[in-house]
Amino acid sequence: MLPSFLIAGASKSGTTSLYSYIRQHPEIYMPYLKEIKYFSRIKNVGKYHKGIEWYKKYFKKAEELSDNVKCGEASVIYFDEPGTAELIKGTLPDVKLIFVLREPIQRAYSNYWQDRESGRKVKENFYDMIKSIEWDNIHRFRNNPYLPENRVWAYIWVSSYQKHLRRYFNLFERENILILLFQEIVNIDESIFKKIFNFLEVDDEFIPENIEKKNRSGTYKSKILQRILNSDLKEKFPIVNKTTYSIYQKLKSLNRKNFDYPPIDKDSAKILVNYFADKLHKIEALTERDLSHWEKKWEKLVGKN
Repeated sequence: MLPSFLIAGASKSGTTSLYSYIRQHPEIYMPYLKEIKYFSRIKNVGKYHKGIEWYKKYFKKAEELSDNVKCGEASVIYFDEPGTAELIKGTLPDVKLIFVLREPIQRAYSNYWQDRESGRKVKENFYDMIKSIEWDNIHRFRNNPYLPENRVWAYIWVSSYQKHLRRYFNLFERENILILLFQEIVNIDESIFKKIFNFLEVDDEFIPENIEKKNRSGTYKSKILQRILNSDLKEKFPIVNKTTYSIYQKLKSLNRKNFDYPPIDKDSAKILVNYFADKLHKIEALTERDLSHWEKKWEKLVGKN
């Protein structure tokens, strides 16, 4: 069995919460592991080279459930990696796709703080990173976004929503794509659940439990342990059942402490507003979503022109 839907990004936009809600539905099966990354070819990160049988093992348990169960998985790397949309189309031509979009400047800034607190080598001053960008070459990071020298490019690249969404809209029917907004996940209610479950063609009266923000901003007691949890451990001990998942989640919880990062500085905000401002209406047109609240946030950050 293979997925009938994917939560495909964007990162730092509420996909962990969305994943935790959707997988509670009795007519849906999602693996215990979020971020399987099968449809990725990024060196040392993607799993496409492992083959389709490796991927299928994550959905084997669904075969023991109802014949009508819907399978899905969540991997945010699918959103922005060039070539991924084509890989998905080739394997899952009729798959349903859910994307969550966050105001792009805050998404990039949140991404930076996640990297910094998880031990990645990034500059301690966000502005020093942003001012060094050569904007005409913003795409260059794609060869390997996980190299330290490419991280600042990755923050902006992932937030360049129109580039990534256009690839999916060119390949998949619009009715198979659902665009949600970050605030809809943060303030989720019955109407949003109804919208999601109706899209997935399951009982849309179901309401998940434990409605609270997941994967909130935080730092780690041991950054070495966190790197192991994010890579080595998951590779050696695949999280495919309740036991391994519980152990993994317990270790993550014990190693984590909540952390509220400071607001973005005005100089960085100005640079980023200048970059994203002319793209706002293109994203609105492509997604058919009203994003005027993003513009209002920008005005608060840098002042109205």
